[in-house]
Amino acid sequence: MVVSSSLTPATNPHSNTVSGAHSARVHWGEASSVEENQALIAVPNLPNNTRPNEFLGVGRAGKKVTMANRAVYKGTQTYFISRKHKLLKDFDNLMKRARTALVSQYGREFALTVASEVREEYSKLIPGIPYVGENRILVRFITGTAQSLAIYKVLRNHGKTVEQAGKLYYLMCKAILNSYPGTVRWLIGKASFSKLFLRAARKGALESQKRLHPGGYVFSFVESDGREFDYGVDYFECGGCKFLSSQGASELAPYVCTADIVYSDSFGWGLIRTKTIAEGFEKCDFRFKKGGKTRVTSHAIQERQADPDIGS
Repeated sequence: MVVSSSLTPATNPHSNTVSGAHSARVHWGEASSVEENQALIAVPNLPNNTRPNEFLGVGRAGKKVTMANRAVYKGTQTYFISRKHKLLKDFDNLMKRARTALVSQYGREFALTVASEVREEYSKLIPGIPYVGENRILVRFITGTAQSLAIYKVLRNHGKTVEQAGKLYYLMCKAILNSYPGTVRWLIGKASFSKLFLRAARKGALESQKRLHPGGYVFSFVESDGREFDYGVDYFECGGCKFLSSQGASELAPYVCTADIVYSDSFGWGLIRTKTIAEGFEKCDFRFKKGGKTRVTSHAIQERQADPDIGS
């Protein structure tokens, strides 16, 4: 395999990632060019009224961000607090789409209680979400991690285990994706392998290696081997895992990562992944084969397969 951008793995063993499909993540229409939308892979839940390239963080969308605005928004608290209303609005929409999964697991009455408490917990977490830059996909990653953490905290308060929270999160992601038309999912999948997207991903990898944001992500782009995969992404640092660690919830990360299976199957990514930082490895090795079979190795998946009743 040939890595297009050289990268020395981070030496901090705790600076790492809840990968890809994590969670309900929101769409920001603020980046003004491909350069400002360095694309990553592992796309989360679909926001409303989003074109495929916008959803993937490629191309123009929304108002232009001036340098003055950037100066105002650069800072963990200011950036996310200024967007709190939008974050909660998008979260409400996602919870509506995921309601069937919540009700199927715990019944209507408990589902209503959990939904209300999760929203409140997420609202409390927003000010502490680390600034990871203004890349739309990175913002989705980190806000999705915060949402998954809110779900876990609430369920834990009700006596549920991390395994149960992980299964619920997985089912909620599945319900959200299934609520969108197949045509939309197909278009997202197609755009994930476009020349425009790959060019932005390469540029994004180089940008991430500057390590401008201590709470953010660092990754490299892997060129196709011409046979087994069309391209890949190796994560060496992950804002998601860093955030979970700071919140005393590192145990949640591997279960959040299993949601990548849902997204790969839905978008036709053909994801191949043998390890993640969340499970103690030095990196997450994402490989993508358009239309291929999803093959993801994870101890969290093995636990679920061994005990299909997890979540009761």
